[in-house]
Amino acid sequence: MGIGMLASQALHLAAALVFGYLVFLGYRDIRRRSTVLGAAVALAILIRILLGVSLFSISYLELPIARSLQLTGGFWTLAIDATGYFQYAAHAADTLTIAPFDGSIPSPFYVNALAFWMLLVGVSPAAGAFFNLCLYIAFAVATVRLFHPVDDWRRDLPCIVGLGAYSFSPAILFSSTQPIKDELSYALVAMACFGVLALRGLAGRSSSVERPWRAVGGTAMICGTIWAMGGMRWYFGVIIW
Repeated sequence: MGIGMLASQALHLAAALVFGYLVFLGYRDIRRRSTVLGAAVALAILIRILLGVSLFSISYLELPIARSLQLTGGFWTLAIDATGYFQYAAHAADTLTIAPFDGSIPSPFYVNALAFWMLLVGVSPAAGAFFNLCLYIAFAVATVRLFHPVDDWRRDLPCIVGLGAYSFSPAILFSSTQPIKDELSYALVAMACFGVLALRGLAGRSSSVERPWRAVGGTAMICGTIWAMGGMRWYFGVIIW
């Protein structure tokens, strides 16, 4: 292994550690606002890590567990699209190119997002699970901050139920372990909802200083979501609109 390769691996490791620390900071921010929400997010992080590592290891090592569902290499038949997404993204990352939006490959926006992520943390099927974990934490932090919990489980119950349902949904948990577009799609839908909330604030008691920021920010989030979702499936953008 040459010096250049060692330096590249060191940079990938450093980037992974930085994002791992940001995940921890996100959890700590939630924990500071609500003990119950913090515990739920901590458990969700632990489940995602254990499930992701377990599924990747079983398939990668071809262990005699659910062999009929394994695709080997860290992939599973239950998320068969993951193989194609990973290969397209890995090629884009290795060649420093952008996946075209001409319909020649599926979900080019997700492929490019995953490729950029792998440029930072390294090319590996496990990089998709790490990407999904970071998206989940970003979603959880934004949701909790918008709700403004007061660390009283009775008053905070709507947020606890909503975030808990998302955090522990079996389908979402499984998809979070694979390099597929689901988690990014969920995050983008949430971003569109946050944009609508920002625009709704224009009719409230927001100050004259806040209103321009709310208008620009809300509009940008909604338009960005429509464009990004359209870059995964054209009808996703229509549905969001």
